[in-house]
Parts: sequence; C-alpha cells; structure tokens
Amino acid sequence: MSDLGEYDGQRIAEVAIAVRNAGDGLSEALKVAPRGFHLGEKVRVLMDATVVKAQLVPVDADEPEGDLRLVAVLKAGDATIASGAQVDKMLAKQREANEAAKGNVVIPGLSADDVLLEAHGNGDHASGLVDGCPACGEEVALMEAGA
Repeated sequence: MSDLGEYDGQRIAEVAIAVRNAGDGLSEALKVAPRGFHLGEKVRVLMDATVVKAQLVPVDADEPEGDLRLVAVLKAGDATIASGAQVDKMLAKQREANEAAKGNVVIPGLSADDVLLEAHGNGDHASGLVDGCPACGEEVALMEAGA
C-alpha cells in the first residue's frame, strides 16, 4: 500500500470514488448530440463532478484500526462523449500508471491494450478470460449474444 498523506489527521493508504447521478448527466449530454451505442463499443466520457461526501473506511473490514481508504462520492454534472488524440493520450498515460502500480513492466508507447492483445494472441489467456483484455471482451460479447 502507498502512503497518500493524511485526511482529517488520518493516514490514507488507498482512495476510491463512487459516482452518483451519472446516468442523468449522460442522458442530458446525449439529448444535445444523440447517438446510438453498440454492445462492446468503447466510449470515453468526460464529466464534471462535485465531491458531495468523503469518508474514511478500513481497507480490511477485519482490521478496523488498520490502513484506511478515503472514499469520495462524486455527483456527476455535465457530461459528454469525448474523443481525440488528447483524450487518448491521457487515458494511455493513466493505463500505463495503473500497470506500473501493479508491478507490470510498461513499455513507453505500447498501450496496455496492446500488451493484453499480444498476450491473448500468444495464448496466455487460454486458462480464462482476462478482465480488461479487448479480445477477451469480444469473446464475452459474442457468448452473451449467443454467437
């Protein structure tokens, strides 16, 4: 666990968010520029949000005096479907940071999706579907569609 500093005098080991009102915000955005979505399609959502609640909870419920997680509840505001190179770059940078935090080797310029797709193609996912793998996701979508 990393030390993320303090909140209200308590040491924070993890953070988490919960987003409320997101459906309403996205519904309003889609009224302005309506479009259909397809099963398995990947979209990027850009959203304003306001922190409406923050609370500290134990990381491990069996150890209430142990590490703490700061959970922020966000109320979604305006939202839109986002696209473009800057959005792609920001998301790729976040994926790389997430992979590095898990201890995975990150090759600059090679996205996490590329790494997962290569592993999938090499048969590394033969023992089960891997969450986040685009090819595994396609397999799930096909199974759910009855194909």
